Amino acid sequence: MKEKEFNRTIIPLGDKMYRFALSIVGCGEDAQDVVQDVMEHLWSSRTRLNPTNMEAFVMRSVRNASLDKVTGARRRAERMDDLAYLSNRTTAPRDEFDVGDLVEQFVAELPERQQTILHLRDVEGYDFDTIAEVVGMEPPTVRVNLSRARREIKEKMERAMKFGL
Repeated sequence: MKEKEFNRTIIPLGDKMYRFALSIVGCGEDAQDVVQDVMEHLWSSRTRLNPTNMEAFVMRSVRNASLDKVTGARRRAERMDDLAYLSNRTTAPRDEFDVGDLVEQFVAELPERQQTILHLRDVEGYDFDTIAEVVGMEPPTVRVNLSRARREIKEKMERAMKFGL
């Protein structure tokens, strides 16, 4: 891949890469770091790149780098006993809740793969074949996981609205 082709195919994906990384790592600065790292890696290996679906390849790279970042951050947090500090904090109960906050919370409770599929489909608008390449599944399995994720969120929202949880 030459510089012009790289600029034409990879650079325009920067915003999607950032949003996807942000959905996994949860921090803007970390998401920017992930995108930068992936871009650098893609640039340095551009002469060897020849995937069938470049966009799926790039998004898979972002997913893997983001998961690596989250895993590393989690290990550091455990070593520094940050989790103990966070568990000792108290929060005041709220009488009202924000639906958006609830949806974010329920999405965060989903398994990582379902979170990824939900984001790629509902936020980024990817088709099932591309999502399947990104997450390494068959398209029917992607559909099943998306359906389960949506159903889980719907059921939790219904319980929250009914019982105020």
